[in-house]
Amino acid sequence: MSYSFRTIAPLARRAFEVLRNDGVRVLVIKVIGELLYRRIWILETDLWSITSAKSLPDEVELRWLTEDTVDDYTTLVPWGDAAVARERLRSGQSCLVAYAEGRAVHSR
Repeated sequence: MSYSFRTIAPLARRAFEVLRNDGVRVLVIKVIGELLYRRIWILETDLWSITSAKSLPDEVELRWLTEDTVDDYTTLVPWGDAAVARERLRSGQSCLVAYAEGRAVHSR
């Protein structure tokens, strides 16, 4: 990749301006911000739309985890703690569980 004077000159001018007005610390933070920091897009998806996915086999059913079905979850995830799962559900968190042949086979 080659740079010409026309692309570097405005950057250098801006760097000297930041250095003069704000100091070395701010300049370093701004350089790190430009070179290393990447912004991410946060996307929202309606999980109920997954339930109508055509890629799921007919015998798989998706259901939201409830306090009544936490035992299914702890059977699926042996390291899971039922009390912690119930507390998370009470705090508003949610978990989607896939059932096949009447038992939990996957959770997300």
